[in-house]
This record gives sequence, structure tokens and C-alpha cells, in this order.
Amino acid sequence: ILLGALLAYPIFYTIQISFSRFDLMTFSAVEWVGLDNYRHVLDDYRFWSSMKVTLVYLVLALPLQIILGFGIAFLINADWRGRGVVRALFLIPMVVAPVVAGGIFRMILDPLWGIMNYLLGRFGIGPLDWFGDPTLAMATMFCPRACANTSGDRGRTRAHFVSKHRTDHAGGCTRRRPRRSRRHTARRG
Repeated sequence: ILLGALLAYPIFYTIQISFSRFDLMTFSAVEWVGLDNYRHVLDDYRFWSSMKVTLVYLVLALPLQIILGFGIAFLINADWRGRGVVRALFLIPMVVAPVVAGGIFRMILDPLWGIMNYLLGRFGIGPLDWFGDPTLAMATMFCPRACANTSGDRGRTRAHFVSKHRTDHAGGCTRRRPRRSRRHTARRG
């Protein structure tokens, strides 16, 4: 009941203030305005622009992240030479703070000094303004997010879960004991 109340209060308060004029000085709902806030938002071009960006992200980025996640999980868990390097490349972003990762991506994609424009220049593609062009900015913002979302706990193998089960969940009676060799049992008894 307490958890329900803690969850319900902010939801109902948000609904209440959405129908009111909100004063930032007192941080409270001052005057009831009804649906005027919603009419104002629906008439604002910035709202529809942000909805477009959200829908593009939802339709393009989310399925791509799912496909990338399954592909990376397969690469990390398949038995092949070089798996450790690939695993390290995808697990490093987990331990790097998001602010640091964002700064690194910003340096890589810098229009003047970034290594990405340098590499593209080697193929005859001119320098791109990754953050200035609205179309490129959407893709640019997707890349760090995709790296963060697809690098989760996909490196865990069956052996990890078996050892975790042995240490956390299995008591002495349920865990299989290793066989002793005959030589070891002969000395004992």
C-alpha cells in the first residue's frame, strides 16, 4: 500500500498541474486553466519536432539495438579465436562513466580534429559536421546510446551461471561432490 501511494502521488500531482498554470517561483499550481496547456503544446512546432525525433528513434534505433544485441551476444559466446578481444571491446563501455564516453565520442566526431573525419577524408569524403547537420545529429546521438545499450551482461556464459549457482543457491546436500580417486580413498581408509 505504501509503495502504491508513493507511486500514485507523483502521477496524480503531475496530472493536476498539467491542467493548471504552474508558478516556478513558488513551485506550485496557481490557477486552473483546463485544457489550455494541452492546446498550447499541440500548436507548438517544437512539440511535433520532438515527437518526430522520438518516433524515428523508436522505429529505427530500437530494432537495430535488438539486432546488434543478439549479434554481439552470439559473437561473444561463440567459441572462436579472438573472442576475448571482442568481449573486451564491448564490455569496456560498461565501466566507463557516461560523461567520459560522451566526451570520447565528441572528440572522435569533432568536425575539425576528429579521427572519424580524418578516416573519411582518406576515402575522399569531405569533413562532416556530425552535430550541426540535423540528420547526422540523430545518427550521431544514436551511436553512443547503441553502444551503451548493447554492451550489458552479454558476456556471461553458462559456466558463470553454474558457478554462481554453486556458490549462492546450492547447499551442501544439493551440490554434487567431486569423485575421489581410488588412490585417495585407499589412503584414507
